[in-house]
Amino acid sequence: MGTDVAVFQYLLGLYVVVMLCNVALSGALYWKNRSQLYRALLALWVSGAFAFAAQGVLIETPFLVALGFSAVFPTNLALAHLVALATGVPLSWKRFALALFVAVLLSVGIGAAGAGFTLTSLPIAVAVAAPTLFTSLRAIRTRWKGLRISARALVLSAVAFTAHNLDFPFLRDNQPFATFGFTIAFVIVFALSITGPAAALELITEREARLAHELDTARKIQTKILPQDTKLPGLEEKGVSSRIRSSRSTTSRIGCRSPRR
Repeated sequence: MGTDVAVFQYLLGLYVVVMLCNVALSGALYWKNRSQLYRALLALWVSGAFAFAAQGVLIETPFLVALGFSAVFPTNLALAHLVALATGVPLSWKRFALALFVAVLLSVGIGAAGAGFTLTSLPIAVAVAAPTLFTSLRAIRTRWKGLRISARALVLSAVAFTAHNLDFPFLRDNQPFATFGFTIAFVIVFALSITGPAAALELITEREARLAHELDTARKIQTKILPQDTKLPGLEEKGVSSRIRSSRSTTSRIGCRSPRR
């Protein structure tokens, strides 16, 4: 028992360090490049840190534990947004927020009826996992063949995160599985800390390279259409008249400076 507590405390401390490192890294990336992908990545880790703190506070009763898990919803929404940006699938967050509201009300009713932790927390867990679940499945169904390796790894990590969210009603209140569940959470967070920045960086680099190529092509086309020595109509006559006036002005100044005989 003492060994399990020591392992759990070690994993807890390591989890906090990883979360803080991810917040700092994503913040630095967004500070350097204000891309939507980096912003979604920053939102993912900031909301994850908030959810971790909220779950650490709401532990007095089983119902508060179940209610505290709703704080993971912003994390799922941020991860779903990141997956949507990386894969190009649409994301409608309003219906997921409405589903969470209905799920919380349902859990309150089930808890008031005297049901156990699993039944009470199940509606919240399903609603919390819904954004990432549906977005990831849509990406697999419609965009999988065209995705790069980093984007595929991000989608698979998101699926694993969803599966871990769905095991909450069954494992959270079971103390023998606490260390095991936290180990799974740490592995998934570690995977997301690699696949998230990798997918964002690859997509941003690809877009910047495509933009640079398009600009270079546009310059070449412009050079072919309008060479540098091309003179617009009327410009040449104006140039000749200007040179004549300049020549007359120079001659006049020379004449004024010549000594009198």
